[in-house]
Amino acid sequence: MSATLKDFTAAIRARLETLTGAGAALEGVALLIEDAPELELKINAAIEETGALMLIGRASFSNKGDARHAAHQELRSEIAVGENPLLWRTNGKPTCDQIADQVVGALQGFAITGFAPLEILDGHPVPDKERQLFEIIVRSSRIIQKTT
Repeated sequence: MSATLKDFTAAIRARLETLTGAGAALEGVALLIEDAPELELKINAAIEETGALMLIGRASFSNKGDARHAAHQELRSEIAVGENPLLWRTNGKPTCDQIADQVVGALQGFAITGFAPLEILDGHPVPDKERQLFEIIVRSSRIIQKTT
């Protein structure tokens, strides 16, 4: 069986978890996946508890191939980075932009089994009155062969 969208998201999460553990560059930053139950409550709780959050969006795909026997799917996922400066920026903790830089460094070229290495397509700040937000878009692809 081909690698799944769940595998794709899980690999990105595992990679980002290496940045958030004890002693790591982004220690203390909460990490969530978009399909978590009661997502809005979890996002608000994470921001209030830690002051910073990375949210991995569910992957989408489109078929870029023109053959009937195989699908060449281009996958995209968005990663939102957010911080509440009043809660997070103490003791030299990284800013939202610095967190985004760490995410880009960890994911650019990252190889996930069954997929092409990740590419960072875009990154941009998102206006918000209460917090600092940054959005990163990653892309990969996979080939799915025809089954009988």
